[in-house]
Amino acid sequence: MSVWLGTEGKIDDIPIGEVRRFETEFLQYLRHSRKETLASIADNNWDDEIAAALDSAISEFKQLFLAGDDSIRINEAPEEAMAEGVKGQETVTRVVPQKK
Repeated sequence: MSVWLGTEGKIDDIPIGEVRRFETEFLQYLRHSRKETLASIADNNWDDEIAAALDSAISEFKQLFLAGDDSIRINEAPEEAMAEGVKGQETVTRVVPQKK
C-alpha cells in the first residue's frame, strides 16, 4: 500500500520525515475504522471500489494527521470572559476517609 500511496501522490503533502509515521498511523486507522477495506486488500480484491474507499479514508485521516497540534478538540462553544472587575472563586473540599 505504501507504493500505491506514493505513486498516486496521496502523501505528497506529508513531510518526508513524517511519511513512515503517517503510514503506521494510517494502517492503525484502517484497522480501527475501515476493517472491511483492509480485509478486501488482504484478500487481493483491489478494484475501483477499494481505491475509492481508500481515497475517502486517506482524506479523513490526513485531516487528523496534519492537524498535528496534539490538542484536544471539544465540540463546545467557547466560554465568554468574565466582565471587568468580576472575580471568580473556586473552593476545594478535602475528604478524609474515616478510620474504622
